[in-house]
Amino acid sequence: MNDLQITGIKTIDSRDIAEMLGKEHKELLKEIEGRKDGKNVGIIPTLEKGSFHLSDYFIPSTYTVSNNKRKYPCYLITKMGCEILGNKQQGEKGILFTAKYVKRFNEMEQLPKVPVVPTSIEDIMIASLQEMKNVKLKIEEQGKAIEQTNDKIKGIQDAVVVDTQNWRKWVTESINKLAQSEIIIEELGDLRYQKLRVNTYKELETRAGCDLRVRVKRLKERLEKAGATKKVIKETGNIDVIEQDKKLKAIYTTIIRDMLVKYQSI
Repeated sequence: MNDLQITGIKTIDSRDIAEMLGKEHKELLKEIEGRKDGKNVGIIPTLEKGSFHLSDYFIPSTYTVSNNKRKYPCYLITKMGCEILGNKQQGEKGILFTAKYVKRFNEMEQLPKVPVVPTSIEDIMIASLQEMKNVKLKIEEQGKAIEQTNDKIKGIQDAVVVDTQNWRKWVTESINKLAQSEIIIEELGDLRYQKLRVNTYKELETRAGCDLRVRVKRLKERLEKAGATKKVIKETGNIDVIEQDKKLKAIYTTIIRDMLVKYQSI
């Protein structure tokens, strides 16, 4: 009797398991399925009550005897199924059975991983069901990963609180925080603080469709006409223009928040 390996499943035929346990195959089937008279509940009914996937433990199959077309029931038992059966055995018998099935599975692990092509309808169905299960599990895992990522991003977004009363200070602290990111350090190097400022201004010009240099020049001209000192006029820059324009200020605030979320979620 051969061990079955379809789509990554490694199993041992229940007839081999019966031999390892020193039992008749029909007695092992009663232990797995339960007795019809109800005296033995059986492993499978118990697993079903617990909503476990039976294919993780026992895979229904059939076999034929030479010169006989009749099909007889058996199970392809996974390692977890063997563990359940091993836990039901007592003392030396349980130890010996565990040693046997562990040895068999270890031998299967050492075999070259050559795909086994299903030859019977039962094997094809088993392979198809397992493949469907694998796809379902991958989709569920991806869904959980996406949900966790969304929760993480939302948490970061909620944590990014804009200090409207000290807006300039918030901008400076946010850029300093961004400059501590390993990715920013790698990308922008020693001049990352200045480059971050420049990049945020360029992004603002793109989103708002404006030219900050022109706006700064106009603001300085207005300040000069209003009698501002040369020092005030000289120190006037992009941030002054942005702060005085509600639209630019709102867009620039969004740019800073987006960057904080992006680099804190990576």
